[in-house]
Amino acid sequence: MEEEFTLKCDCRCSKIIIEKDEDGYISLSHYFSSFYGKQSVIRDRIIERIRMLWFVLCGKDFHLYDAYITPDDWSDFKEWMNKK
Repeated sequence: MEEEFTLKCDCRCSKIIIEKDEDGYISLSHYFSSFYGKQSVIRDRIIERIRMLWFVLCGKDFHLYDAYITPDDWSDFKEWMNKK
């Protein structure tokens, strides 16, 4: 039986869905709201993509964005992870 836990950003711009199957494997999926993703002009998005490509070519990590969760959601997540 597969279990699922959802964490949502406080501003509702993204959510993280964590699924755990009966074998103990964990799947992590990150979704972001397309409304917030479409708010920048095309020039800014092109510059951001070039920056991301440069970081990849140089072998460095690239930070896309943050997702903020409440302390209560974090506590619920820790309890869910330790349930089995």
